[in-house]
Amino acid sequence: MAFVGPSGSGKSTLMQLVLGLRRPQRGHILLDGRDLSKLDMRTFRTFVSIVSSR
Repeated sequence: MAFVGPSGSGKSTLMQLVLGLRRPQRGHILLDGRDLSKLDMRTFRTFVSIVSSR
């Protein structure tokens, strides 16, 4: 999966939400049907890589 878009489109905010660095103000974020707030984020983050184009 990749998040691609112009500057200011929310890519960094989306990544912060997905990585659990920021909590959603409303609603839930689900990964394979499981609420991210219920996952062990330390373990989850070991499976995520970030590649910057700059």
